[in-house]
Amino acid sequence: MNYIHKYTTCIIQYLYIYIMISSAGMALPAYIGNDNFIILTLLMGIYYVLKKKTLFHLQKQYLLFIGCLFFSMLLVIIGSTLSLGTALSVTSIPLIIYTTYKIDPRNYLQRFVKLIFYIALISIILFTIIRLFGFNSFSGIFPHLYTSFYREGQVYSYGGFLYRFVTLHSDRNCGPFGEPGQYQCVLAVALYFTLFRPLLFKEKERMLYMIVFFFALIFTLQRIPIPKAKITRPAVIIICFFIRFSFFFLCIPAKSISSY
Repeated sequence: MNYIHKYTTCIIQYLYIYIMISSAGMALPAYIGNDNFIILTLLMGIYYVLKKKTLFHLQKQYLLFIGCLFFSMLLVIIGSTLSLGTALSVTSIPLIIYTTYKIDPRNYLQRFVKLIFYIALISIILFTIIRLFGFNSFSGIFPHLYTSFYREGQVYSYGGFLYRFVTLHSDRNCGPFGEPGQYQCVLAVALYFTLFRPLLFKEKERMLYMIVFFFALIFTLQRIPIPKAKITRPAVIIICFFIRFSFFFLCIPAKSISSY
C-alpha cells in the first residue's frame, strides 16, 4: 500500500507539474479553451488545498495571499476594461504552483527538472527532423491548433502536448510552446536548478541534463536586444556556465559547493 501511495503521488505530481507549465503558453489551453483551462487549474488547486490533510502547513497564510491577490485584481477590473477571467487567471497561477509543490515537496524540483528534460529531448529530436526533412514532415500525423491561430490563411501551429510546430517560427525550437521565448524561460529555470543544486541528481545524470538543456536553448535562437549587438540568450547562459565552473575548479572548495 505504501508503494502504491508513493507511485500515485508521483503520477499526480507529474500531472500537476505539466498543468503548471502549461499555464506559461503550452498547447493544452489552446485545445480545451483558455476559460476551461482556468477553471481546471482553479478546481485542481482548490481540491488539493482544501481536501488534503498534508497541505495544512502555511495553508491559511497562502490562502490569505491568494484572496488578497484576487480582490486586488477585482479593484483593477472595476476601473478598466479587463474581465473577471483575468482575475481568475492571475489567481489560478500561484494557486496551482503552490498546490503542485505541496503534493510532495521533497521530490518537487527533481520531478520538475526531469519533466523538462524529457520535453527538451523530444523537442531536439523533432526539431532536427523537421530541419532535415521539412517543416510539414509531421503535418499529417499531429492535429492542427485551429482556435484563434489563423494568420493570413495559415494555421499558426500544429502539434500536441509535447511539441508544437509553429509556422511563424519554423526555423526555431519552440518545444511545446507557441513562442521560443516562452520555451527558453522554462529551459533556463530547469538549467538553473541543474547547475546550482548539484545534490538533486547524480553527477552523470546532471551532466546529461545540462547538455540537453544547452542544445535545446541554442535551438530556440532567442536573442537579447543590446545596443549595436544581438547576443543570443543561450550564449549568455553558456558564458555564465563557464564562469560558474571556473570558480568551481579554481576558487571554491568542494564543501562550499555542496552548500548551494
